[in-house]
Amino acid sequence: MKCSFVEYDSSAGPVQLYIIVRDACEQNLINRLRVLADCAGVDEVGDGLVAVRADYEADMDDFLRRVSRLITANGAEIVESRLCSTAYESGPVAISKRFIALAPGMSNEENSGLPAPMTGVMPLYLESGTSFGSGQHPSTRLAVEALEHVGVLENSFPRRVLDIGCGSGILSLVCAKLGARHVMGLDIDPAALVAARHNVRLNGEDNNIIIADSPLADIKMQFDLLVANISPFVLLGLIPDLPRLLSPNGIIVLAGMRQAQLGDIRRILQREGLSRNEQIYTDGQWVGMLNQL
Repeated sequence: MKCSFVEYDSSAGPVQLYIIVRDACEQNLINRLRVLADCAGVDEVGDGLVAVRADYEADMDDFLRRVSRLITANGAEIVESRLCSTAYESGPVAISKRFIALAPGMSNEENSGLPAPMTGVMPLYLESGTSFGSGQHPSTRLAVEALEHVGVLENSFPRRVLDIGCGSGILSLVCAKLGARHVMGLDIDPAALVAARHNVRLNGEDNNIIIADSPLADIKMQFDLLVANISPFVLLGLIPDLPRLLSPNGIIVLAGMRQAQLGDIRRILQREGLSRNEQIYTDGQWVGMLNQL
């Protein structure tokens, strides 16, 4: 599908663009990717996937488009693109009024200058170095805000949740802490799977959260809530699969998009019958959305 999105810009702070590509393990293609201008490296991550890293100073939108043209011409495909923080701090990160991210072993009183936590704030323990989902990015905070709103709308939190592109598992953890009892977090990045499973154990949610690398097409059950904090580039290809995964009167929470991309996302959701009772959440140029069917 042709995409007119301007995917990233340099205002997001100290971040690096990672592009996960399937069927790109042929050495000639890897060599061609490595010599692209602004490429910081190409790493094989297993299961037929490679991660293409952009230089920190690269024009990320231009780099994504050049990688896309090259891999498409060689029969490969982009399955994920994500911005990873290069400066994860071990100190607390205030995600919302109800959640704070802490390094393992840190109490929420060790707040390193943050306002004293209010009664009822729930700690989420995330291993230091977990760059894809530390709670620092506005898209994560917007997704959490929308999830907190879900509990208010429903008077109780949905029990069955699918977290698509779960990264560190932070949104799966938020859902479990808010009351979900069957959460499945999906990711195709082996490093994300290891990090998410570790963080689930750290937070004592082993009984409520399963982290898997199953393709979305292989998921057969329906869920009361679908969550996806991923790039619009990837979301475009996933939206047609969402209706069969959503139970009647289900809810969708999406994040990872910017203001300029909202119209395109809305049109695709409307085409699939998924754009109803919309709520919008904003933080600067970043947008999160909730649709309740």
